Amino acid sequence: MTMAQASIRSIAVRLLAWIGLIGLALLSWLPGDEMIRSGLDGRIEHVMAYAGISTLVALAYARRIGLKAVAALLILYAGMLEIGQIFAFGRHAALWDAFASGTGILIGTALHPLIRSGARRRRPLHHFLSSLTD
Repeated sequence: MTMAQASIRSIAVRLLAWIGLIGLALLSWLPGDEMIRSGLDGRIEHVMAYAGISTLVALAYARRIGLKAVAALLILYAGMLEIGQIFAFGRHAALWDAFASGTGILIGTALHPLIRSGARRRRPLHHFLSSLTD
């Protein structure tokens, strides 16, 4: 991968992370009567949403600030969003939802080293194809 490709990938991951963080805020503070549910338990939705977003944030910022700092900041952010639901019409803050969000964050940040190590081991397709013809 060239430096330009790595830079573009890094920018794309950071952009997706920020879009996800903004999306979490919008969905968290959406009025209760406008919520669209997946059919899953709300806590499962929390775990899945926060696991996905925290994986992106970890990929974008763990090298810069450290994985523990990413997890801590995301847990604070999730707590802030949960408390903010007190002020959203038809919503309420729930401790179990906060725990579910935190669980998702821990899962997502735990995936970071696995994704990083997998990305380092992956070889480009042309290397694989050339090894078949040797």
